[in-house]
Amino acid sequence: MAEQNDAKVIGPGSAGSGARPIPGPPQRDPVELLSELVTMKDRGLLSDAEFAERKARILGKWLLLPNL
Repeated sequence: MAEQNDAKVIGPGSAGSGARPIPGPPQRDPVELLSELVTMKDRGLLSDAEFAERKARILGKWLLLPNL
């Protein structure tokens, strides 16, 4: 005979309507990040293409941030 298990499974969103999402890591200042990228590029650690790609990624995230 199979045993019946009455345990409830608790998953994401099942904590009730008052549940808030867990915040991610704090956002770093995009100007600081861009400054670090320039330093890395000037030291020869990033190619022009790598610099452009990472700069676009930082600016894209920054532009999508909600107005706080």
